[in-house]
Amino acid sequence: MMPEAVKPFAECLGFVSIMGKNVEFLIADSRIPWKAVPEGYVTRVIPASTWAVFPCRGPWPNALLEVDAKIWNEWLPNNPSYRIVDSYYVEAYIQACADPEKNYGEIWVMVENS
Repeated sequence: MMPEAVKPFAECLGFVSIMGKNVEFLIADSRIPWKAVPEGYVTRVIPASTWAVFPCRGPWPNALLEVDAKIWNEWLPNNPSYRIVDSYYVEAYIQACADPEKNYGEIWVMVENS
């Protein structure tokens, strides 16, 4: 759980269509309320929800693209009790390393029980 003093902020990259769903694509970072949001960035209040979180390890963007393909081609079809919510899709770049094989990120997809 994120500490109350740190809230996410993001630059919206627009809307993308994923499996017929209109999803807002964001790159997010932590926001410290007493510091100004950088010029050109916007804030979003992301509602409480159920998220499917998928770890990504390895060089970017290939590691993210591979996990993304597995989400839509393997995980979603094999988990019919979940469906994608028309909402947010977040890529979190958590640890960038000098050795790209050690990079760690996550893909967060808002879901609900179908």
